[in-house]
Amino acid sequence: MGRSGLALAGAHGLAAAVVLAPLFLVPVPPLADYLTTVARMWVLANADGDPTLAANYAVFWGYFPYMATDLLLAPVMRWLPPLEAGRLFLAVVAITAAAGPILLNRVLTGRFAWWPLAAWLLVYHHVFFWGFLNYLLAASFAMLAFAAWLASERWPAVLRWVAFCAATALLVTFHLFAWGAYGLMIAGYEWHKLRQAGLDVRRLALAFSPFAVSLLPWLLLPSPTPGQADLVLPLHHTDYGGFRDRLEALLAPVSFHQLSGDFVLAIACALFFYWAVRSGRLSVDPRLIAPLVLLTVAALAMPQILFDIWGTHLRLPTLILPLLVGAASLSLPGRRAAGLLLAAGAAVLLIRTGDMALEWRRCQGPFAEVRAALAEIPSGVRLASVIEPDEGAPPCFTRAVFDNISAFAVLDRRAFDATMFETSTVFPAARHRDLNEAFDHLSLNRRMRLEDPRLAPLLDRPDYLLHLHFGSGPARPPAILEALRNGGYFTLYRVERDTPAAPVPGTAALPSKS
Repeated sequence: MGRSGLALAGAHGLAAAVVLAPLFLVPVPPLADYLTTVARMWVLANADGDPTLAANYAVFWGYFPYMATDLLLAPVMRWLPPLEAGRLFLAVVAITAAAGPILLNRVLTGRFAWWPLAAWLLVYHHVFFWGFLNYLLAASFAMLAFAAWLASERWPAVLRWVAFCAATALLVTFHLFAWGAYGLMIAGYEWHKLRQAGLDVRRLALAFSPFAVSLLPWLLLPSPTPGQADLVLPLHHTDYGGFRDRLEALLAPVSFHQLSGDFVLAIACALFFYWAVRSGRLSVDPRLIAPLVLLTVAALAMPQILFDIWGTHLRLPTLILPLLVGAASLSLPGRRAAGLLLAAGAAVLLIRTGDMALEWRRCQGPFAEVRAALAEIPSGVRLASVIEPDEGAPPCFTRAVFDNISAFAVLDRRAFDATMFETSTVFPAARHRDLNEAFDHLSLNRRMRLEDPRLAPLLDRPDYLLHLHFGSGPARPPAILEALRNGGYFTLYRVERDTPAAPVPGTAALPSKS
């Protein structure tokens, strides 16, 4: 490796350090679904040896096409604390997200170039903000698998087929949506080959038979039992969304969550691509034009809600721009221009990552406040949460990062969280079905006023209620609720019943009102 190679390796190292810094500057990254995923995986890792968790949650090892965290994150929690394991998982996601375009460009050009450093700018996007951990890792793996498919052209056919049967089966297990995106990239690339070399049945079979093989687990592995299948939401609602949703999807690759640094990155990307296209300095490898077109068409066609799954419109756009980075080559007139562009990219990365890190740090105080309150409840109790409609200012950049904050009670007090998602391997125990269905399937995503008449018949079901009011709570809460802790944006209530709740096995009974 010459001096240029060492300099490029150093630049990648520095970029990686800047990108990873926010993850290790705060104890809890404020990502919307992050806490509930960490809590679920902690339950999965420990329920077999913890009677309190076993009484609150049922673990079922069936086959679900979104199990990246179940297979990779939960085992790590046997050796690391859950929040540390979660940050480590996010670091792996960040590194692999950048590695995919970098290695793809290496395969296409035959060398490591400076241009793919741009991949580090695209790590923190809108899907990362929502904390869809299964998809995030699977999407990174899809890009790496696509690069490997191109790199393995000269492998023996049998070895290549076996390797990519395994890779494709692993990918569909990690996340079905990323498997589909990988299929679109393979289809576009093979269509280009078909146009260049004509019909080759053997090549097409080698490319697409692994997708058929990867679906065998659906037939061979157990699926949810009838009792567990009842807990899965009916997949019937699809909604394309409006103009605002399409704009959100368009900006998803460069927007974490409408922070100031996001606008800097969006403007920088727009100016760069305008200059690069107008000057002819940026060229795209012809072999990857079809994959880019297929992903773009699929992204435009993707609804906002697909079979009750929200956010499907955001996912493919976050793959298109990294794929473009991997597919492109940039020619500059001289070292001075290259240095200016490198300095501009470094400045954008520092501004955006620094802005995000500051916002993340602002969230830590409010997180610690509610965590301290939840730490006072007895172990193993039933907890529900209600979020006021969009009134009142959140203590940090968005209310969405507080939607699943009740998961702290699972991690610290082994509580049953009625609003923790019951997807894949972790389900509510049978005795909690009434509470889970009442709160988790409540309309408006639990966003209603505490005095809402729809809520009144449900208030006696949990043992404790966390009310996130953001400063706009009720003047007089229902009589059944006794306030235990009042925070700056929440109130923790104990539910007062005529008959005390039965204690959870392995825990003390709930304290009675004195």
